[in-house]
Amino acid sequence: MATIKQIAKMANVSVATVSNVLNGRAGAAGPEKASEIIEIAKSLNYTANVFARRLQQGKSNCIGVITEDLTVFNTPYIVDGIDSKCKENGYEMILENMRFFQRFGIDFSNIEAQKSLCLKHISSLLSKQVEGIIYIANHCREISYIPDELNVKFAYAYCYSSNKKHASVLMDDEKAGYEITKILVSKGHTKIGVICGPLFSYHTQKRLSGYQGALFDSGILYNAKNVRYGNWKKDDGYVYAKELYESGCTAIFAFNDLMAGGAEDWFRDNNIEIGKTVPIFGFDDREVSRFCSPQISTAALPLFDIGKKSAELIMNSDSESYCESFLLPCSIIERASSEGN
Repeated sequence: MATIKQIAKMANVSVATVSNVLNGRAGAAGPEKASEIIEIAKSLNYTANVFARRLQQGKSNCIGVITEDLTVFNTPYIVDGIDSKCKENGYEMILENMRFFQRFGIDFSNIEAQKSLCLKHISSLLSKQVEGIIYIANHCREISYIPDELNVKFAYAYCYSSNKKHASVLMDDEKAGYEITKILVSKGHTKIGVICGPLFSYHTQKRLSGYQGALFDSGILYNAKNVRYGNWKKDDGYVYAKELYESGCTAIFAFNDLMAGGAEDWFRDNNIEIGKTVPIFGFDDREVSRFCSPQISTAALPLFDIGKKSAELIMNSDSESYCESFLLPCSIIERASSEGN
């Protein structure tokens, strides 16, 4: 790779002169010499060390991103949102991947091992002079192992911390759960079966709270017998759709699209019309929701916007809002699985 020193030697001028010419400073050299320097730089395919230049100016324009796992469905879209915001504002993104799923699976209990791994990635990013760090979780939950005091801004994406020292950007699961339930109530359903994720999941608690709130506002009593707890798997939808339908539920709200797809399978296997007879809603707007027959009504997650908002908080040096929490709305998508009535 060509350097300024090489250009200076070939042009028989100082390094400072070359630097000033290439940075467009007026009067750095006479017109002929300036033209010569530029032509030499072009011939050597010289590329300026933008990072070093920014550091000299006291601003790196770099954001560090730590992903728990790039292979989990939500993460690429959030990273894409961060990258988009960076490009809009002349920032660079430096990515560190913890490979969390390969190391820990879905076990979040080994806090010390996770903390040690995370701190290594934070240290790596700080050594690269990033202006801020965004931490992206592969499953929304409270993160407790980030140091309270860092020399740079820090934002949580798709997760949060109870210490309120740093910003967090999440989706509004509760509001989406409320809106889906109200749609089903508006279609005349008062006994809506719910297929949740695990009991202690953040998503389960928030979506269930929205469901309960919508029932209350509609004058319908909440009945825990209409709720089942699964593990986000398609088989859970199949098993619990049978139980809920046979107990008298006339609509199904599954807390992810995989379980909604499993519910569709059971109704189809038992020749029960999906949509007009029994409407089904899922959640997440995963690809499976569009490939099922009928296509599944669902809630699209604002993952790209979570990424953009997280990056915006790091970039906005004049605001204290990076210590706040933000809930971004989901988009409710009605498809054939909830048509009719």
